[in-house]
Amino acid sequence: MQRAHAALAHARGVGARLIPLGADRGAFARVASRDEGPPWRLLQVANLNPVKDQATLVQALAHVRQRGIDARLDLVGVDTLEGAVQDRAVSLGLATP
Repeated sequence: MQRAHAALAHARGVGARLIPLGADRGAFARVASRDEGPPWRLLQVANLNPVKDQATLVQALAHVRQRGIDARLDLVGVDTLEGAVQDRAVSLGLATP
């Protein structure tokens, strides 16, 4: 779809450049290798806010852990919720105060 839009822009004399979403995994060297498998590591890098809804992500992790799956979650970002996500994680037994 993106290429089609770029082609339409070029056909009308407008320069367009495709910029891929995401990160080039090849640009990052692996610091250490590890076997695939538990503990599963999840990472979200985003501001903690209602739109990103980390509370639902924390709740989902609690469900996963209740099923005996060894999983960890790291949230990285500016906390605009004043500790509410951390409080929820503590109340679900996923973190210590």
